[in-house]
Amino acid sequence: MIEKALKYDCALNRFKVVDKKYKYFPSAQDWKRAKLIHEILMPFYKITTLMSRRRYSTSNLYFGHIWKIQCLLEVNRDHVDNVIREMVYELRLKYDKYLEQYNVVLAMGAVLDPRMKFKLLKRCYDELDLFTSQAKINHLKSELYKLFEEYRKKFPLTPFLPCLKSSDTGFFDLDDVLDYMEEGKSALDMYLEDPKLDMKSYPNLNVLRYWRENQHRFAALTYMAMDILSIPITTVASESSFNIG
Repeated sequence: MIEKALKYDCALNRFKVVDKKYKYFPSAQDWKRAKLIHEILMPFYKITTLMSRRRYSTSNLYFGHIWKIQCLLEVNRDHVDNVIREMVYELRLKYDKYLEQYNVVLAMGAVLDPRMKFKLLKRCYDELDLFTSQAKINHLKSELYKLFEEYRKKFPLTPFLPCLKSSDTGFFDLDDVLDYMEEGKSALDMYLEDPKLDMKSYPNLNVLRYWRENQHRFAALTYMAMDILSIPITTVASESSFNIG
């Protein structure tokens, strides 16, 4: 409604000039406030639309929306306009409650998106609060490795070693195998050390397909990634199906 109304600000301003009976027109302050409200609420609208669709979106898609919402709330928390400031306060109460429950899971989903990983998350955290950014990254990394160890116990498969070159006989050189084992790198280490994919080159990456196609490389990490990425962030779709039934 606000988005459509904003397109007619010039028309309504003109209308108040030509029609003397038109008394309840928005003031310049009203239009300014409406534009800011629209800017603040648009990320909420986008993530609500994303969560309400019956496409069962993977959890890596949510971090960017959540981060943008937090940025907007931080910028406008002390706004000079009382209406905006009170609105932001109410939004923050709900937002903080939501983020407290889902923060780590959402961040893990983002790390397991090969276009994001820790590099992009660090930039996001830096923009929010440079002083707490590294602590958040350290905590997230610690939780990610703890979870991976549980999956590695459950799926003790040896990942494919891309750094090894087969000899003329078709077997891996023993020296190369030993060098790799001495480094003690896990599948999670390998994944994080790989260069991240360019977001512009892969704007619509199917992240589950990426992990399925790289299962031979990352072994247990693949199962962990698929579990995390397929976590339903909302019950809207299942409730909708139940109501239809």
